[in-house]
Amino acid sequence: MSKPLDIQQKKLFELLKANRRITETLTLKEIGEQIGIDYAQGVINKLRQLENRGYIRKDEKGIYQVLKDPIEDIFYFPLIGFAHCWNLVETSLDDISEQERIPFPTKTLPIGSKEDLGKFFFTRAKGNSMEPAIYEDDLVLIKYQKEATESDKTLLVHNGTPKIKYLKATDGQYTLFSLNKHTDTLELSPKDEVDIIGVVKLVVSAR
Repeated sequence: MSKPLDIQQKKLFELLKANRRITETLTLKEIGEQIGIDYAQGVINKLRQLENRGYIRKDEKGIYQVLKDPIEDIFYFPLIGFAHCWNLVETSLDDISEQERIPFPTKTLPIGSKEDLGKFFFTRAKGNSMEPAIYEDDLVLIKYQKEATESDKTLLVHNGTPKIKYLKATDGQYTLFSLNKHTDTLELSPKDEVDIIGVVKLVVSAR
């Protein structure tokens, strides 16, 4: 049996059922006063909790929709930036940030427990170096972790550019491999900077 809503979640849910545009007509502070929260971030947290539990969902206009039948196994994963699957790109990480949230059923995901959900996020692939496993515009579910094996498809930052590659380390020397046979292997020098962000756990095809 799923955990029931707490008092503040219930009050917020009832407000949204009565007026789905309440976040537009009232400030977060005013909403907080009605549900017993005295700071705006607390209201944002409660909204996100209701989203994560499948009670509400934002439409394309940013208006909250109250779901008739809550979907208990839905979690809204953050969509962060673009992970480039090619070797030579000219973008930086300056604009890498959470862009939106992607609803996805957790029962279909390789996640051990609900406590681990915060370690996962989606990114959108660019380029073709990891075909046929990952195509351009595919959604890629990443698990935050700082270590990866040679068999892991790894999201890493190479000299300021996010990429998805196979990573091999030999005596402190890194090599980046692709799946596409037409893409060159990258032998990195000691001057190259590599930071492991996480490993690929699921690919959602855009085709």
